Amino acid sequence: MVARLYSQIIPLPPAAIRRTGPLFIVLCLYITAHSFMIPIAAVGPSWSVWPTLADIVIVPLIGIAILGFRSSSALTSLHRRCIRSFGVLLGIALFALLHTIVFTTEREAVMYGLYFFYRFTEFFLLFWAVSQVAWSTKRLTIIGWVVDIVLLITCAGVLLTFFGIIPLSNLVAHLPQSPDLAGPWVAYPLKEKFPDDGRGVGFVGYNHAYAGVQILALVALRCALTQSRVTMGGILLLMIAVVSSFVTESRAGFAALIFFLATQFARNPKLLVAAIPLVLTAVVMFGRDMGAVSETVSRQQTILSATDGDNLSGRPDIWRAYTEVLLNNPSFILVGAGLGASYPVTPNRSCHMTPLQYLFELGLVGFLAYWFIVFQIALLLYRFESGTKPLFFALVALQVASFTMETFYPIPYLGHFLGLCLFAIAVSFSISQLRLPNRH
Repeated sequence: MVARLYSQIIPLPPAAIRRTGPLFIVLCLYITAHSFMIPIAAVGPSWSVWPTLADIVIVPLIGIAILGFRSSSALTSLHRRCIRSFGVLLGIALFALLHTIVFTTEREAVMYGLYFFYRFTEFFLLFWAVSQVAWSTKRLTIIGWVVDIVLLITCAGVLLTFFGIIPLSNLVAHLPQSPDLAGPWVAYPLKEKFPDDGRGVGFVGYNHAYAGVQILALVALRCALTQSRVTMGGILLLMIAVVSSFVTESRAGFAALIFFLATQFARNPKLLVAAIPLVLTAVVMFGRDMGAVSETVSRQQTILSATDGDNLSGRPDIWRAYTEVLLNNPSFILVGAGLGASYPVTPNRSCHMTPLQYLFELGLVGFLAYWFIVFQIALLLYRFESGTKPLFFALVALQVASFTMETFYPIPYLGHFLGLCLFAIAVSFSISQLRLPNRH
């Protein structure tokens, strides 16, 4: 039944399929690695570079592509346009890194600048590699199964840790417990911040925002791969995703998921079948005290008054601090303060807003380059993505959410989320160009 969804796909030549086999296998492993993003060992000079499974798998993934196990025939004009734009942004990031190295006296800013540039380069190469995978009906089906598995594990991790079935402290027992060494990872066992019933951060990372946006990205990718086909299994998985997103306590992530689902229901009336249990679940969550989740309900209810300063967790003060630095240093507005320069400014270590993060560190040039890429990808997805255009609407939802977090910046607390998004975009471009002409 799943194969029928891709019956109108024109596969690339068998030689291209065979040649990219090793790259496809490692790509599946990379996506699977997103289900567990806690460092596997305390190796490296800082907690921010402790390796995760994704950090390990992405190295052979890019290496295999560089060695030639890729197909240039799979590289479409859509991929090429984005690669050129990403290359420009990478060049701007390099200039910003050099700016930091030359002009700053803050060692921490230099270290984080190097980290950011490494991540920018890593994800650029990831997109380049994924763009050259030759897709077939079988491979699209397999990657769909992988995405389902990762979504289930992500949601299971959130629910199991939220309800205390798996203690958060157990997940980081193999890591140093000292705040000086473990940084924010020490938040897992801290009882003051995480009471006995835990919080829904799951296996994804120490920040609940990461879990929230990953659930949205995986749901959207699943919709793109299945063409939003309505099945009982799909409806059940969607319900689990909504509940899991809710208990992450990430208001931006949950609101973005609800907005995304509303667009899918509006564009595909068949999906309204799934809305009935979802609405009933929401009524239960918002309508009465549920004991263990009562505080979570109260927190998520503040979404309805998101512009209230008291509900922004101190973000107005953070934004004001970075804005004042820009106003006091007019040259920063044009060329930026430098890659990594945001870290020493406030105890929060970053701008907590993607556009402001680009403007502060990369200047007006980087800010405009970022928005050009966003609009370019959005336009291409809107023009060429078929069906309910799930990735287009997920991008819109995540852009709105990015005004309260660094969703599309390689901040440590978001791990490989940017890589997951670029993978989804690259696959969507490949699928759209492999369809019969009458499908456009």
